[in-house]
Amino acid sequence: MQNHSIDIDEDELVEISLDDDDDNDNDDGIELKNVVHDKNMGVYDEKENNIEIKEENDKGINDIEEIGEENDEIEEIGEENDENKENKSKSLKWYTKVGYAFGEMGLFITTGIIGFFLSTFLLETAQINPVIAGGIVLIGQGFDAVSDPLVGRLSDITNTRFGRRRPWLLFGSVPVGVSFFLLWLVPPVNNEILLTIYYATMFLCVKASFTAVTVPYTALTPDLTEDYHERTSLTMFRM
Repeated sequence: MQNHSIDIDEDELVEISLDDDDDNDNDDGIELKNVVHDKNMGVYDEKENNIEIKEENDKGINDIEEIGEENDEIEEIGEENDENKENKSKSLKWYTKVGYAFGEMGLFITTGIIGFFLSTFLLETAQINPVIAGGIVLIGQGFDAVSDPLVGRLSDITNTRFGRRRPWLLFGSVPVGVSFFLLWLVPPVNNEILLTIYYATMFLCVKASFTAVTVPYTALTPDLTEDYHERTSLTMFRM
């Protein structure tokens, strides 16, 4: 067998070893950079999480403050309701009851006059046909069936600095007096159709304005007091 020998220069060996060392250093540097990058990303993610947690905490604090303000408002409303309830539960003065009862007197007189004398007036004084006279009264009574609940609802939702009922009593009383006065006049007209239109119109005006006063007036009873016995006493004075 023949032995072959390879001659390698020592300088070449040194260069090869240096190259290997450089490659190893580069690999270590890359690995170190990757480690640092991963750590930086972790810190960045942690900061983002902390920011999100802080924002959520701030939002929660704001929500708690809003809830606290709402609770304070609810407590204030509750205190006002309690005060109003206490005031309404107090016994009414006798002159308050008497004054409230006097209002019923005018309404009762008006209703009584219409009930007793209107038909007679239409037949004998105005000389209207009995069938037409009965129709006028019937139309007025039917109008009440519609106007009463309507005025009651409007009175309940009325909101003024004078209260819910007072504006109706104030502005309804004048039309009641005017229309009631005109109802008992006999126009200088010989046409029965025109007379029928006149008295039907006046009677509806009386009914409408009368409803605008009587319904809010009657609804004053629960507004004046919430006590059962006081309401009973107030109604007794009114009757």
